[in-house]
Amino acid sequence: MTILVYMIVATFRWSTLFHLAFSLFRFTIKDKVICIVVSSFMLALVSYFINVDLNQDGYIALAQMLFYCLLLWTMFGIQKFYAIILGIVSYVFFILLTTASLYLYKSIGAIHLISEVYSLDTTVAYLMRLTTIALMMISCQLIQKYRLGFTFVPEERTVRNVVSTLLNKIIMFTIAATSTLIAIVALELQDLNAISLLLIIFTFLFILIIYLICKKEQFRSRRYR
Repeated sequence: MTILVYMIVATFRWSTLFHLAFSLFRFTIKDKVICIVVSSFMLALVSYFINVDLNQDGYIALAQMLFYCLLLWTMFGIQKFYAIILGIVSYVFFILLTTASLYLYKSIGAIHLISEVYSLDTTVAYLMRLTTIALMMISCQLIQKYRLGFTFVPEERTVRNVVSTLLNKIIMFTIAATSTLIAIVALELQDLNAISLLLIIFTFLFILIIYLICKKEQFRSRRYR
């Protein structure tokens, strides 16, 4: 029963993240529903395998991030460079919302140890996951309602040599640095007292990445004007 509940919640959470990513970059979603469900189930399986079978909590965030970007490229046919941009931007947003949820539950004394976050059999762990899902769903609604997001990412793989410009190289460097930080945090974080600092750091990184892709969006707009 625990496995079933975990898989349902995890699949729903990843489906919401895919929806958030596609909303943020103004992709059509109706024709991607089946791929979203299948990809989300695969990500849930990977998470369960690493968390339970391998008992390697610290590697979950890194493995999820890499597999998530890989699925955006292979399952949805997005060009590699843009799949990385779409994947990392939405994943950092997801990490930011998860950290905010963790900060909230720590503030009210519901979570005391980092191991509780990865637990499969505690109510508070599932409540925190559902809180993150709710925050992502609210974000999707706000993005769609106010027509926010970006349009420079194509939905097909036809674009080539996209890393040649200086701005794209800066974006890739920032994304690489952010991914490295996520990996380090996932491996080394044991003390919940660092959550406040992490919330500030990931907020800064998310704003920085959004600023860079806003520049990318402005460049595209001037190019096709």
